[in-house]
Amino acid sequence: MAIELSFQIIDTSNCAQILPDSIFVRTLTTANTLVQGSTLEALRGRVMSLWTLTAFGLTPFGSLQAGALASALDAPLALGFGALVCLAAAAVALLTPGLGDV
Repeated sequence: MAIELSFQIIDTSNCAQILPDSIFVRTLTTANTLVQGSTLEALRGRVMSLWTLTAFGLTPFGSLQAGALASALDAPLALGFGALVCLAAAAVALLTPGLGDV
């Protein structure tokens, strides 16, 4: 009974992860295309190395912040704080004139 229930939970969580994962892949693909398309060919390698550093290399620092906040306060509060930071960054990106011009 317990093993059957755990398999049902795993199947449900795997199915629930399909949409966020596909949105994540689409976002990275679109951003990668925009960065490469708006960069001069002579500078493309350097710009892509910076893009890779910021997109993937700085992720552990966000995890470190989230883990420290979760252990100091609570995990849901840490996730909420991360969501507020993301919303603030999105608002700055939307309100900055010329930032989205490619």
